[in-house]
Amino acid sequence: MGRHQVVNEASTSSLVPKSSHKPPPSLFRLPTDVWLHIFTQLSHSPSQDGQSTLSALSITSKHALKLVDEYGWKHVLLAQYRLVSIQGLDAYYGQYVQTKGGTRSKGWFSCRYASRLQRCWDGVVLRSGAVDIPASLQAKKKVGRGRRFGGDFAIPTLVVGTRWLVVGVRSEILLYPSRPRARTQVGGQCVARIKLDSRSATDLCSAAGKEKERTPDDPWQDITAMKATNEEASKVVVGFADGCVQVLSINSAKVGKTEKIRVEVLHYLPSSRRSEVADISTHTTSEEQYLIASLSKRGLLQIHTIQHSAAIETHSWNTDTDGLATPSSQLSTSTDSSSGTNTPPPRPAFRSAAFNNAPLVLPDDSPAAAGGVATRAWSVLLGQAWVAVGITGEHAVYLYPCTRSESGTELKEPFYVANTGQRTSVYAMATAPAKSGIPGFLLFAGFYDGVVRVYDTRQLHSEADAMDMQDLNEALHPTLNRNGQRRRRIRKELDPIAIFREDYDTDAIYSLSFAGPNFDLLVVGGARHAKIRTFDVSSLSAYDVPLLSAPIAAEGRKDEERGGDWTAFALPSTDSPQYGVVGDADRVIGVTDSKLWWFDFGLPLLDEDAEEVEHRVAFFRHRDGALSYSSSILPSHT
Repeated sequence: MGRHQVVNEASTSSLVPKSSHKPPPSLFRLPTDVWLHIFTQLSHSPSQDGQSTLSALSITSKHALKLVDEYGWKHVLLAQYRLVSIQGLDAYYGQYVQTKGGTRSKGWFSCRYASRLQRCWDGVVLRSGAVDIPASLQAKKKVGRGRRFGGDFAIPTLVVGTRWLVVGVRSEILLYPSRPRARTQVGGQCVARIKLDSRSATDLCSAAGKEKERTPDDPWQDITAMKATNEEASKVVVGFADGCVQVLSINSAKVGKTEKIRVEVLHYLPSSRRSEVADISTHTTSEEQYLIASLSKRGLLQIHTIQHSAAIETHSWNTDTDGLATPSSQLSTSTDSSSGTNTPPPRPAFRSAAFNNAPLVLPDDSPAAAGGVATRAWSVLLGQAWVAVGITGEHAVYLYPCTRSESGTELKEPFYVANTGQRTSVYAMATAPAKSGIPGFLLFAGFYDGVVRVYDTRQLHSEADAMDMQDLNEALHPTLNRNGQRRRRIRKELDPIAIFREDYDTDAIYSLSFAGPNFDLLVVGGARHAKIRTFDVSSLSAYDVPLLSAPIAAEGRKDEERGGDWTAFALPSTDSPQYGVVGDADRVIGVTDSKLWWFDFGLPLLDEDAEEVEHRVAFFRHRDGALSYSSSILPSHT
């Protein structure tokens, strides 16, 4: 690489003392690659030390300012704030240059924005908003106690990406622009609503802003689970009430002055049983394939392996409250994923929330009565080499080590979480994103008692030769194997390595997500009053070995300047649960029974000249429970 060429700019004179034109000191005539090495070392120092050093270096001379602005801040941005999206900062940076005569680089502007984000999270400095979720085209007029108590109500689902916000309502998906500026341009309304059909493998399209034909709603076509498989949320996995799963691709194109939204059905995954999909999880492997796990409310677990060549392999198991996973008949593998057909057994003609929450009673000679009768399953999560299932029972989470080979996917004997002393349920589970500082082998499970318990999944593979499912019966009986020899017992119970709770709020946990500049904040969606709780879990970033006891790690960072964990009311007056929350570096987005809402922690940093908004969010900190209100402007002294 060549030497750095110093350019004298008059615009930097306000930042450094004026001096006569002299050649730069010898230090600043070092080759550029040497400076890049220096900046790399500084950027990997602790955040405040590295940034402070660069800031101090930049004000020593205009030569140093030019070097730091052009190269230094880029390294800091990549090293310390790689999870902060800067794609939407171009317009704000242009505004900064025009209105304030800014001469600093975009790297400096982006680092300044990213470094102050944590202060907004800690100080609950945000801009909030909400829009009504359009009711189903055939929805009855809302009367009495509200939408979610009506007979035609279905729980909304949510997927968030860098391009789209996708909300599922009944059998429709509603598309919103992801970023605030784009949503403002369309008045906060959805740009398209598209009616899906789980029984069809054909493509669907909709003109932006136009409603589809008013066709009757089939309750068995309701969308019950959604997950995105890419960052833009342009590729979505959808689970339906009839047990089917579709992989959809959302594409848009300009046709004249109208933007056409087209949904392509990439893969159609029929179900062997008519049972509502409770949850979906996806995982991308390194063998040019990705996995989709779907779990029905009756405990039917299916793992679909999708090759990039479009070949699909499906394995299914019936799970019960004792953790026994019995393999069921495998669906045929098809190289043409859109040509599959499904002839389900007879089913009831009526489906409602009450029907799906009622206990299942089947005659003894029913094919579905063998295993899984009493199972009430809620959540599923795919790991690197395991799958976790959340149910209602004394052991609310079972973790199955799984192996993949040419013959397919095989589940080993499950591990289970320690008994909490009573029957409970786990509606939501999560692991930290790959680039987060929180180890990916930690499983966060949200329980019905409002407590988040964390488990170390490395214990699943502490034994090289774990027993497989066919050995489960032997493990439940005396410890003699088939040859009459005593076998070694393997402890299958997992104790939590950390517990996060809030004494003022013990409502059931409906959803979990990670957020914050380093994705070390855990966002919890509660069962009432549209509440979200935030826990600082950065204390687990250095976790390596199992602890002697399960600590209550709710304090997180020890810095006294941190505001601490807090609970906020996303909407001013509602008793609705948070059916879904999705966190990002600079925002949290969620859905209730009738609202799509968001907290934007980055906008106060980008629109600093705006006045304090009237609408503020009520919240309280866990350390004292005193009710406070959010601010929309970051104090200048911070």
